[in-house]
Amino acid sequence: MGVGRAKPLSRMGVSFPPTAMPYTVPASVGGMNTLDSLMSMPPQDCIYAYNLMPAERGMKLRKGYREWANNLGSEEIRTILPYQSQNGDGTKNRLFAVTKDGIFNITIRQAHPTGIPNQTAEIAFGTQTDPAGYGVKCEFTNDASDHFMFYADAVNGIHQYTESTNAWTAVVGGTGAGQWQYDNAGTPTAFLVADVAFVMVFKQRIWVVLEDSDDAWYLPVASIAGVLTKFTFGAKLPHGGDLMGLWNWTVDGGAGVDDMLIAVSRGGDVAVYQGGDPSLSDFGAIGEWFIGTIPNSRRIVAAYGAEMYILSTYGVTSLMDLLQGTPSSNVRSSISAKINEDLRIDILADVASSEWSINIHPADGFLQIVAPKQTNRNYVQYNQNLNTKAWGLWELVPTISADTWDGGYYMGTTGGQALQYTGVSDGGLIDGTAGVDVEYRILTSFQAPGDHSSFKRVGFIRTIAISSPIASFSAVAVYDYDESAALAQSTVQSVDNGALWDTSGVWDTSLWGSTVNKAYDFSKGSLGMGRTFAIGMRGHSNARIEVVGWDVTMTTGGFL
Repeated sequence: MGVGRAKPLSRMGVSFPPTAMPYTVPASVGGMNTLDSLMSMPPQDCIYAYNLMPAERGMKLRKGYREWANNLGSEEIRTILPYQSQNGDGTKNRLFAVTKDGIFNITIRQAHPTGIPNQTAEIAFGTQTDPAGYGVKCEFTNDASDHFMFYADAVNGIHQYTESTNAWTAVVGGTGAGQWQYDNAGTPTAFLVADVAFVMVFKQRIWVVLEDSDDAWYLPVASIAGVLTKFTFGAKLPHGGDLMGLWNWTVDGGAGVDDMLIAVSRGGDVAVYQGGDPSLSDFGAIGEWFIGTIPNSRRIVAAYGAEMYILSTYGVTSLMDLLQGTPSSNVRSSISAKINEDLRIDILADVASSEWSINIHPADGFLQIVAPKQTNRNYVQYNQNLNTKAWGLWELVPTISADTWDGGYYMGTTGGQALQYTGVSDGGLIDGTAGVDVEYRILTSFQAPGDHSSFKRVGFIRTIAISSPIASFSAVAVYDYDESAALAQSTVQSVDNGALWDTSGVWDTSLWGSTVNKAYDFSKGSLGMGRTFAIGMRGHSNARIEVVGWDVTMTTGGFL
């Protein structure tokens, strides 16, 4: 047996404890948390996470985006309209973009011919004042098995896309065949199609809502024209405001699975109706709730499985929770509970904006709240992992509108440009211009290993992640609840696949290479001292890195 160096002993003959103790900070898979106390926040939560999103196994970098269409006028794309045809081969699927000027076909990713300033709209709008272009859509099959899509916004009324002719037309109000009308005290009268602000389908009937009205109108079953009948919702909307919209919700309300009609008012009332024919006595409200003021948008409801979510000044409310008796004011039960502090502030600041929307993208497993851009910050969207229910934030993705089509996610932005969520870089153009790395930053929750009263000093931080080439980043210890601590961006720009110790590899300068999907770790020194600490990490990458946690070395001092 070899003889090793004896350990130093204290005066009492006991070995000194190690001067540096290890501690592991797990990846923040619990997502952002503005709900719990900073002192008792779980270690798997975080203060913020931008572009590094909570996933099932770690924090995963979001995808990038690239240009999909351009020259759709000079204004922002306010609505993305996906259309799924009846053809199984998808050859008649279409993707449209809506600006204040009209509806454009963007089914094929291609640059617009040079020399022509703007693409030609499939249908031009007669009114361009707000909220022109902020619209809603529904698809419908009539009794002849013809397939259609309807679009409506508050100033341009309702328009119809017909699959068989591949053409958009304005819905016509009149008393002739194929026109919309209503019975005005026994006199057939042209319906005010130009005032239709919302359109949907419920139990094979097309329903519409007029601007500044708390009434809705519906057509006969399986019909795209004819005589509309009025249904008054005002008595069920005690907090006032016009009817923002109607939505179809398939759920088991206690008597088996059925479709229910959801009415939401601008004042924040939600009424749930059950029944088949609205003209019969068995059609009526089975519940009414107040969920807080609604943003000035008709795209604030999203369905996912048996759930239906509504955006309001309370945050995101689950209709399933309401049906089961959970008060909407119980913010801890909200699916947005952990981000409500920030979300409510943003909603109140821009409650008059028509840009608010909730979207579901099943292929990437997220729910997204599109928020208006505020003047004092970059574009930010709230994203929830639908599997884990954890929240993170997209940043630097210039999104005004979005929707899912053919398994992909498409976004409208400014300057008549549409974007596709794909790849590993931001901002690539149709002409081949490359995009830039996706930037990210995160601040974990603050932890106090051992006890909260003694001071700690972090020596080394080892970041553990899985990636194709290693990303560029900087990781530091942030002390004592300093949520606004500045995180320095790494200046590393390239991969040094041939890095050698003390030769070509220099700490904080070289970027160390990695094989595809290999786990790697990176150690870095840190400065500072405090009673609690969090890990702040910032970087950029052209690969979808996945951070699984951080190991640190830590020394502990006394009370003072």
